[in-house]
Amino acid sequence: MNSFLTNLLSVCGIEYLIIDEKLKIIEMSLGLNHFADIPNEAKPGQDVRIVFPELEGIEDIFDAILQGEQDNFELKGIMRSQDPASPLYIDIRITNNLPEDHSSNRLTIVVEDATERMVLEQSLFQGANEANLLLRNLKASKQYIDQIVTSMADALLVTTLSGEIKKMNYAAQILLLYNEIELIGQPIAKVIREVNKYPLTIDDTDISHSQDINPLVKEVETVCYTKSGKTIPIAFSSSIVKTEIEHFQGYVYILRDMTERKQAELAKQEFLAMISHEVRTPIASVIGMAGLLQYTELTAEQQDFVETIYTSGNSLLKIINDFLDFSKIQSGNLELEEEPFGLRNCIHEALYMLAPTAREKGLKLTFLETPELATTIVGDITRLRQVLINLLSNAIKFTETGSIEVSVITRKNSDINHSSVVNTEEIQFSVKDTGIGIPRDRLERLFKAFSQVNSSITRQYGGTGLGLAICKQLCELMGGRIWVESELNVGSTFYFTIAASVIPEESAGGSAVFSQQEIPKAIESPQVEQLAFKSQELFSVPESSSPSPDFHKLRILLTEDNLVNQKIALKQLKNLGYSADIANNGKEALQLLEKIPYDLILMDCQMPILDGLETTKQIHRWQESSFASGRRPVVIAMTANAMKQDKQMCLDAGMDDYLSKPVMKENLAAMLEHWKSVIFRAKEIAATQQTVSTTDVDSVDLPIDWERLHQLSENNPEFELELLQIFVEDIQPRLEVIKIAIATHDFEQLTLQTHQIKGASANMGVITMHLAAEKLEQLAYDQERRGTTDLIVELEEFVKRIQEFLIRS
Repeated sequence: MNSFLTNLLSVCGIEYLIIDEKLKIIEMSLGLNHFADIPNEAKPGQDVRIVFPELEGIEDIFDAILQGEQDNFELKGIMRSQDPASPLYIDIRITNNLPEDHSSNRLTIVVEDATERMVLEQSLFQGANEANLLLRNLKASKQYIDQIVTSMADALLVTTLSGEIKKMNYAAQILLLYNEIELIGQPIAKVIREVNKYPLTIDDTDISHSQDINPLVKEVETVCYTKSGKTIPIAFSSSIVKTEIEHFQGYVYILRDMTERKQAELAKQEFLAMISHEVRTPIASVIGMAGLLQYTELTAEQQDFVETIYTSGNSLLKIINDFLDFSKIQSGNLELEEEPFGLRNCIHEALYMLAPTAREKGLKLTFLETPELATTIVGDITRLRQVLINLLSNAIKFTETGSIEVSVITRKNSDINHSSVVNTEEIQFSVKDTGIGIPRDRLERLFKAFSQVNSSITRQYGGTGLGLAICKQLCELMGGRIWVESELNVGSTFYFTIAASVIPEESAGGSAVFSQQEIPKAIESPQVEQLAFKSQELFSVPESSSPSPDFHKLRILLTEDNLVNQKIALKQLKNLGYSADIANNGKEALQLLEKIPYDLILMDCQMPILDGLETTKQIHRWQESSFASGRRPVVIAMTANAMKQDKQMCLDAGMDDYLSKPVMKENLAAMLEHWKSVIFRAKEIAATQQTVSTTDVDSVDLPIDWERLHQLSENNPEFELELLQIFVEDIQPRLEVIKIAIATHDFEQLTLQTHQIKGASANMGVITMHLAAEKLEQLAYDQERRGTTDLIVELEEFVKRIQEFLIRS
């Protein structure tokens, strides 16, 4: 080959050799040995198959090229070096030598460096394989996630950053009754209207460093709205999805249908209410009869028997109450009240209740009072007193000699749960005794349910082991904790804390603070104290108008179906200097109210024919003139139902007060004394009015609780007319909006307007309008149009009658 062509091939990285028909090397380029299998073995006369063993076995191809049957042959991508740092690949091309005379039997073999191409091809091939593997993994991952999402029992909704729904699972379609196409692009507020109350925002932090830390809204209970407009109770949690790609950012909502749980909770509450009533009723009879027997002439032996019955009944009642409390706490149905009360009063009342027991054992019961102790706090006096009484009872039970001390300290604490409230303090109570003490290795068992220090304690002292478990959970509900320090045979000190808002003394409203000697004997029941406060607020009158308690005779109607309870109540009333007529059910009570002017009704809740709740509602529907007394009597619930919701049901039905069975004579006495004063003050005000006001009950037949209106206006007739005029002007446009809402199926607007009318009617004392609005509101909640027209007509008639009265006035 000429030198020019040789140099040109070398520049291009191509080497050559020429062989004869026997495959012997005749000529070769200088750089050929770089590509040879064995370095420096390529030389003229050498068999080419030794230098390039890849050519072994293709002799037929050589012959075919020499005979002109084939133009050329190529071998590509032959590896010469396996070193990853410096790989070497070659291509071999065999072609017929074309000398000028065309008579030579020679072949030309061209060897080309193919390393760059092969490395690139291998890299591309590896990349393609990796891409295919990644794609398969992504597909499998998507299928895996899709199957998980599809199989979820909870509904799942995914939205964009602006809140538009972009994906939902099958459970969401079942729950909401929408298919995916109908909700894609719709705002999440379409199905969860209160979602904006729990906002989540993506901040400007570096996503690459915070992608595993997604803000989360914990499970929140609310309702969702289905395609049909039906509301379903749900618990939902939500989270922000953060990625580097904006398209894949948004929110995830998980909705859990709470219908069955709510039904189960309701069933449990109903069961507890039933157990409470059915068990407490006979116990109340036993305790009541034993209590009455104690005041009769008995021999010493009989007195001992009666006291045993009375004490055992109360012990059994306490056990039942503990079970009810524990069950309510465990189910999350125990709600704390937030009302102002005197802290010293609460402590004194607890001490007063247990002082006789301590005195019987010869124990000294002391309250170490300090001047800096908060006067008035906001919280649940009933539950705080329950914890104190439980700890004091235990201290007395396990102390044979010595003393029991109660002390309280307060301190500011910014870390407590209520720290956001102004003037919030942590209040720490301690109850110290000189009793038997507790072994150190058994302290951890104290606050566990159904657990006591050891079985011998149970046999000697009794109890269910629930008391301290309830105290622990109550303390935690009140924002605090409970713990104990004890030394065997020396004594124990129980500590507990609560978080409470403190009302400064200058704004405490002159709340009464009793010393230990001044504690009223009647205040042993939290219901009496709480409801007495409520009633004083409703019927406040000047102190100077209060008549002498002995000046009037209180006329009482006892509405009770149980014969034993009738006997107990009548005997208690007789011992207190009262008498009462009996109605065996609500229907009989209503009949008697039309004939006899009763001042007060002691009303059982569960009765045949017509129960106490419905009877009370009927009483509120009556016009004042329908009663023989010309005015609505006070209704006091007297029932064995002890659940908090039972008490609220009674108050919601319109009852003025509440006594839980078994009714202690002292509690009944306090209740009657309070209402006796309220009733006769109201009577005296009505009797001493010199002129007939424009809102005289006897001359105007309107569906209004005139006593309520008198109280609002402080017996100012002109102000009463002004209030009624404002009331009418507010109600009329709302009724028009309600009509439009009914016509357009706008149940949300209907609910809003009827709720406003219901509240305004209750405030004004327009009882019948309040009840009609309440029914209409319930229909709105149920999204039911049937029956709304009659209620609208009824409301319009009430407004018309008030307007006519205003015109005449």
